[in-house]
Amino acid sequence: MKSIVFIFTAFFAVSTSCCAQRAKTYNWSWKTDGAILAGSMAGYAGSQSLKSQAQQATYEDIINLDGNRVWGFDRGAIKNYSYSAASLSDLFLYGSLSVPLIAHFDKGVKNEKGAVLGMMFESLLINQSITNSLKATTHRYRPYTYNTALSEDITVNPTAKQSFISGHTSSVATATFFTAKVLTDLHPESKLKPLIWASAIVIPATTGYLRYRAGKHFPSDIIAGYGVGALVGFFVPHFHKIKIKNRDVNLDLGSVSGGGLGFSFSLVLD
Repeated sequence: MKSIVFIFTAFFAVSTSCCAQRAKTYNWSWKTDGAILAGSMAGYAGSQSLKSQAQQATYEDIINLDGNRVWGFDRGAIKNYSYSAASLSDLFLYGSLSVPLIAHFDKGVKNEKGAVLGMMFESLLINQSITNSLKATTHRYRPYTYNTALSEDITVNPTAKQSFISGHTSSVATATFFTAKVLTDLHPESKLKPLIWASAIVIPATTGYLRYRAGKHFPSDIIAGYGVGALVGFFVPHFHKIKIKNRDVNLDLGSVSGGGLGFSFSLVLD
């Protein structure tokens, strides 16, 4: 637990240690980004509905599974099952959802708080839309469903066929990569950049390992989830970034002064 506390403490320390004031970093347009947010919210709602309506596994389905038909790269996960690892991965997940707020309250944000908060919502919604859609359409059985040593109460449940991709890993990767990208955009000369990115990489990787130990996901589920989350978390702020001194090539989405967000949403994850 000490390592977990250190990693999250390191992220929070960045918000108070980086202090160089910068000019405006991100473009935010309610015309463009309002449409993106609306589309992302609709995508999230639709994917959540699709996921909830997906066909569930039956006892007959479970007892007929053959672990020898699982790809060799993934087969090692079949015998895993740990309630404590699953619970710890939940702590990583719900703790990570507050991590992007570090960037929102960073001293260098100033008049861009609305943009950073908006990008955060875009990132989380886009990632969750992709994750839910894949879970609902791939119908992949979780590793523990192949474990004949487990009882029916454990193996037969509503999410037994929602293994691909790892939602915990994708969500944590989105949060940490988004935070790392924004903080390093705001403070490009900071000496803390290696620590910021190391934390962004290690936290979702640790989450993925815990999901593997818990028997919830195959390695390929975790790798795919990590990739989706990292790409979304990195590129949403990247595509909003203003081009400065030809240092970066980014999409120009327009800009507005001030602005904020006044809506909320809940994530249903497993």
